[in-house]
Amino acid sequence: MARVKASEVGQVLVWSDQHHPWIDRPSHELTYRFVKHLKPEYIVHIGDCLDNGGIGHHVQDDYISQYEEPVLAGVESLGEHFNMLQRLSPKSKIVWIMGNHDERLDRFVRKNPAFRGIIDNPIKLLSSFGNCKKADQVEYVRLDHFSDDFKIGRMSYCHGFYTGIHAAKATVEAYDESVTFGHVHTMQMYTTVKRNNPRAGYCVGHMMDKRAMRYLKGRPTRWVLGFGLMDYLKSDGRFTMNLIPIVEGGFMYAGRYWGAET
Repeated sequence: MARVKASEVGQVLVWSDQHHPWIDRPSHELTYRFVKHLKPEYIVHIGDCLDNGGIGHHVQDDYISQYEEPVLAGVESLGEHFNMLQRLSPKSKIVWIMGNHDERLDRFVRKNPAFRGIIDNPIKLLSSFGNCKKADQVEYVRLDHFSDDFKIGRMSYCHGFYTGIHAAKATVEAYDESVTFGHVHTMQMYTTVKRNNPRAGYCVGHMMDKRAMRYLKGRPTRWVLGFGLMDYLKSDGRFTMNLIPIVEGGFMYAGRYWGAET
């Protein structure tokens, strides 16, 4: 059995679909404790960090209206989130990949060009309005086209393009390489093998408060709270991706239970 040094292995913690300010706070508090313990090399957010409720096509309902300024509240909440991560794990590289809800600000500016340069620069927005102390250390990645790419090791990351129960299958077959994504708020894994070369698509769940989605009208969903954790060899990029669901307020990792009471 080959052994590798800890310094030769990188870890990537993956968040998706937080929809600030409508975050699932208990799940966030739990994951913050895990980040402090783990101190991963990367903390990657794969889209929809912001909800931008009221800008998109979803109606402004009574849940959104609890904030007088819901868009600003989202930016402030996200700034507080990044501040927390930078305090808990100051050496982690923080990445924010654009999702369709994040992109709402871009679409708003295209329709209202007088706001150009003010709200369509997410890092400037975090610094000016989100009170993010080290906003310039957050890497914002725009994947405007399907051909655009963001990779760590042999894994590609994106917000996601497909929905439904076969989203992981559709995504990995379209990419033709291993890919981690969000967007559909569920956890999925689908593998495919070509010429003995396995590839997999991973959907890592979500981290938002479902009460914000009043349009669901209480209907059951496949949504799963949780995150992804990837270990990879820095030498050649080989990886193992773990999908970690948060069930009944906790999760297991490496023989330890992480929950509200621990």
